[in-house]
Amino acid sequence: MGFDLIYDGDNKQNPSYIEEFKTTYAKKEIQDNLARFEHQRWNLYYLVSGWLPMPKAEVTAESRKNQRKRKHACLTTFEGLEELARLQGKLASKDFSGYDTRAYDYDLMNNLLGNINDTKYRIVKRT
Repeated sequence: MGFDLIYDGDNKQNPSYIEEFKTTYAKKEIQDNLARFEHQRWNLYYLVSGWLPMPKAEVTAESRKNQRKRKHACLTTFEGLEELARLQGKLASKDFSGYDTRAYDYDLMNNLLGNINDTKYRIVKRT
């Protein structure tokens, strides 16, 4: 996106950078790409922690993971998350939107400005 976070003890945000960040991040294509990257990061974390993808046959309306067996159905592609939500919705005879976990992948960036507000980091334009 052309921005970076830097450590700054004063935490004095440049308002023009904040507005430019908001304008840039408002583009759906950018939000979708960042959410996709976040899901890939999450997948990698779980895979290196010893988790395996849960087969669809083991998914229930109530559960998409098995802690004991270290299997998680969300270890899939970003598109696979929608398919998983539809499967769980069908199993529960409900609308799939209540099972859609893709919002978690958008959450980090959607809340970035609020999350860094009281820290010693600030957004800067990358040069």
